[in-house]
Amino acid sequence: MRRRLGIALVLLLPLAACKSGGAPAPEPPPPPAILGSGTLGWDELGQVEAWLEGPGPDHYPEARLEAELALAEGRLSFAKQDGGSAPTATISRRLASAESGFRSVLADPEASTLQRQRAKAGVDQTRALRGRPETKVVSGIPIKARSAWGARAAIPAMLTAQRTGYRRLTVHHSAPPAALPTNAGEGAYADEIRRIQRYHMEQASPRCGDIGYHFLIDPKGTVYEGRSLSWQGAHAGGTNNVDNIGICVLGDFQTSMPTPAALKALEKLLEELRKENGIPRDPQHIFGHQELKDTACPGNALMGWIKRYRTSG
Repeated sequence: MRRRLGIALVLLLPLAACKSGGAPAPEPPPPPAILGSGTLGWDELGQVEAWLEGPGPDHYPEARLEAELALAEGRLSFAKQDGGSAPTATISRRLASAESGFRSVLADPEASTLQRQRAKAGVDQTRALRGRPETKVVSGIPIKARSAWGARAAIPAMLTAQRTGYRRLTVHHSAPPAALPTNAGEGAYADEIRRIQRYHMEQASPRCGDIGYHFLIDPKGTVYEGRSLSWQGAHAGGTNNVDNIGICVLGDFQTSMPTPAALKALEKLLEELRKENGIPRDPQHIFGHQELKDTACPGNALMGWIKRYRTSG
């Protein structure tokens, strides 16, 4: 009898092992049924946020934009509702998150006309409530604030604090996939900067907690605030980012130069940042990206300008 039981157990072991290999992955939850039902409460907003952060959007992509809009509109609604009672910092965070959500929908090519209209209205309302200036002064230069181009909120847990002074400067170009007009409106350049931030935060490997550059310059010579200087950049690769300010000129400068306005802004920004941080004007402290990494950035034409800049002072 014992012998027969032993044989039976041996025969059953492979079957048990197969069964313990793991049950099929559960089906991702469908979009919350509350989408499109009007103003959402805190619990319902939590459901939408949890769904967006899970695998649901990958399996139900048709509901992703509607969920993002519902979350942004809900945050905006609570910011309005609690404006006179909640702490200012709390309201500011809600409005920043709401605007980031609306901007994300506006930048998404799959958004419908109605969704874009709702997102644009949301941006206008958040901007009015925030009352934040479009321009501020950094290192003596007027800078378009992050709010002016619709930056997403940074993710501090994915950033490295800058605890020492800066000692290097690195220049990049954005090299967009399509030609970047030199005479476009500010909206087009803001769209391009949001595209870069979205790529850095969602698609880059490794993903970043914010746009990687500290400053960006458009063809009209406007300087934009990127990542705060209180955080180490993510633009030059690995340890090359340490104590290194990243500046990106919008456009592709492999064969053609940036506009005179962009070059003038770049030179002034370099001068002010060098002065403020005590950075020498030489090849050991001022770089083109290609000098730190195997890349064509910032393009041969702009690299030539950088070399001349380093030896002309």
